[in-house]
Amino acid sequence: MSPTRIYVARHDADAEIVKDLLLHAGIEAHVVPVDSTRLRFATLAVWVARDGDVDRARAILAEHDQAPLSNAYWSWRCAECGEDIEEQFDRCWNCGASRRDGGTQED
Repeated sequence: MSPTRIYVARHDADAEIVKDLLLHAGIEAHVVPVDSTRLRFATLAVWVARDGDVDRARAILAEHDQAPLSNAYWSWRCAECGEDIEEQFDRCWNCGASRRDGGTQED
């Protein structure tokens, strides 16, 4: 029985959300830093502790990935990098582009 990496997060919050989804389903999961010496940013991974939980964890993540984002949370999409941004921000937190530089309104 060895831990299995099932998710690599783009952002710290993503890793914590995935871990919490799995914990809520009764699956022991941990967030662990990824060796990112070749990357320009730090990365985190989510690991499942028990081999017997891996398939169920992957199914939960697949279902979560298919769920639509609420339009109440995201209000515009960055034209430079495609990131979804909250209404109160005028600049993309991911790449720094301005909303005025062509960000699109979410429906």
